[in-house]
Amino acid sequence: SRSTRKGPAERDTGGQRRVKAPGHYSSRTSDPATLTKMPEVLYLDTETYSSIPLKDGVHKYSEAVEVMIVAYALDDGPVNVWDVTSGEPMPEALSQALADEAVTVWAHNVAFDRTVLKASLGIDIALERWRCSMCLAYMHSMPGSLDSLCAALEVAQDKRKLKSGKDLVRLFCIPPTEASGRKRATRHTHPEKWQEFLEYAGGDIVAMRECIAKLPKWNLNASELALWQLDRIINERGIAVDLDFCRAAVQAADAEKARLAERASEMTDGAVHAATQRDALLAHLLKAYNVSLPDMQAGTIERRLEDPELPEPVKELLHIRLQASGTSVSKYKAFLRATSSDGRLRGTLQFGGASRTNRWAGRLVQLQNLSRVPKYLKNQYDFAVETIKCGAVELVYENAMDVIGSTVRGALIAAPGKKLCRADLSNIEGRVLAWLAGEDWKLKAFASGDDLYIEGYSRSFGIPVEEVRADEEAGGTMRLIGKVQELACGFQGAVGAFGSMAKLYGVNLEEDRVLEIVRAWRSANPKIVALWYDLEDAAINAVNNAGTAYTCGRLKLRRDGQWLRIRLPSGRVLCYPSPRWEPKKIVDADTGKTVDNPNGGLSYVGLNQYSRRWERLRTYGGRLAENCTQATARDVFAEGLKRCEANGYPVVMHVHDEAICETPDTDEYSGEAVARFLATPPDWAEGLPLAAEGSETKRYRK
Repeated sequence: SRSTRKGPAERDTGGQRRVKAPGHYSSRTSDPATLTKMPEVLYLDTETYSSIPLKDGVHKYSEAVEVMIVAYALDDGPVNVWDVTSGEPMPEALSQALADEAVTVWAHNVAFDRTVLKASLGIDIALERWRCSMCLAYMHSMPGSLDSLCAALEVAQDKRKLKSGKDLVRLFCIPPTEASGRKRATRHTHPEKWQEFLEYAGGDIVAMRECIAKLPKWNLNASELALWQLDRIINERGIAVDLDFCRAAVQAADAEKARLAERASEMTDGAVHAATQRDALLAHLLKAYNVSLPDMQAGTIERRLEDPELPEPVKELLHIRLQASGTSVSKYKAFLRATSSDGRLRGTLQFGGASRTNRWAGRLVQLQNLSRVPKYLKNQYDFAVETIKCGAVELVYENAMDVIGSTVRGALIAAPGKKLCRADLSNIEGRVLAWLAGEDWKLKAFASGDDLYIEGYSRSFGIPVEEVRADEEAGGTMRLIGKVQELACGFQGAVGAFGSMAKLYGVNLEEDRVLEIVRAWRSANPKIVALWYDLEDAAINAVNNAGTAYTCGRLKLRRDGQWLRIRLPSGRVLCYPSPRWEPKKIVDADTGKTVDNPNGGLSYVGLNQYSRRWERLRTYGGRLAENCTQATARDVFAEGLKRCEANGYPVVMHVHDEAICETPDTDEYSGEAVARFLATPPDWAEGLPLAAEGSETKRYRK
């Protein structure tokens, strides 16, 4: 029976046909003519059209979206398709299932379907009812794309139908370009193709339902569901953007690039029209100055600029190259493109998007790699922003492009009457690694607030802390080497890892000295070193003995079917599909000699972060320790986000281990409070020493 409470009102779609959203049902009973039994699960998928490109983000896209087709299935029943464009009312079975609060609603990428259903049809399903098969896949280290997920889980798909379906999506869902000269394709202009589209529309429901059945549900628990729901709230809440600043920054950058191009052309007698012309600039430097560079990457140029014998014209050209090729300016354009009409940027976080650890990944505008503010701008950040906004940045600063790129964080602001209260966890990975390994001296150093880099160097080389501190004050490199040690060596990094990290900090050492430093760090951190090898041994044992659990400190490992699982202290599990171990040495069948096994070691199937392919990947103890450390740090941070929300600090964005909340601009709200929320250990992390530093601002800055 229908409740007296009304459903969402009809909405005016600007001349388009209006669709009445379903009402609310107060009981689980229904008309036997429509449903003999109320379902427990509703599977949903939509096909949509919008004049706004989807690359601008689903929230911007939804401002002009039209849901054309809704494909659905109830429990294990047949797939049905509602052609919204036909003018027919919503099928009663679908209407009842949508309105019944006891029905769970599954979609592949809830962020899309939830947003467009609400924007186009006024259907607002409570967040608690939604489940996302894409996020379920991410939770268990599987690919997010439905096609890739089907391939990984061996869910059959008709490739020919899939290809024709993608062609139909391009025909009906993507607006034609002006150059094409054609009008929008509809059910009226292409009736036969439309019928094919209706038949295709239900295919994703079939695939999604089978994938859900095959996927593990280990991480589909109350804690992770609550976190996923909070993630959706944060993404839908968004953060305010200073669009005037973004437009001014783009304009200033374009003007500065034109000036730099003119200067490059002048210095090279027209041989190089712009410093962004990589090959032309390399050729000119070689021909005119006999200066050869292997590439034009920023790191290569910066290292070459340290050469005191480099001719001054070459230095200037390389500086021009660095400024002209900066990518941070593109962020401003992305802000302008993706910000919704109400001035807020939404949908920038992907729950579980980082493979294996389930950390967040960036989407739309990559907020996880915003430029850091250089030291010379620390105390004049707001002034620098104002020089850009008033069009005077090139008059105030010689390196205008660097200033524009370095202030990109300032585009994110608090709404009127609000402020941003932010805080970030201090060295969370170093603390978690020491806690997982039980490295007591390091835990005590963290707990007491000692300078870990000084303490680490002192312990590595047996030098008194006072001597290391004195060296630091005198401009020495002991503390800096201690820092590089901590950053490079924690996950079984050796000479190569230390050497690469050292170069980033301007430390150049002979290989023998690097080897000495690595060995000294390992000697000072025996329990962390033991964790690497114990983890690898436990993983090998678990892979070879399915169903048997192996404990490694605070971690538990077990193979279940085709999955290696590592249970974290939080109770969440890391998943490694199709694990395998082969001995690193084998006997050659022809010669009888012992040789290296090219497939030897521990491996699993996953997404290669470089090739983006689903393939077999090698791993080892240090890498497993890194996965567990980063995943546990994520769980600690997640509890901090929940604590912020529970205490009335709405989170509008987070970057790595930093939470940014938008609060009323009053004294009762502070960055220090956010720091306390983040630095309070969860119940399951007793003895983990945490620290965080907070601040308040109207314009986001680090």
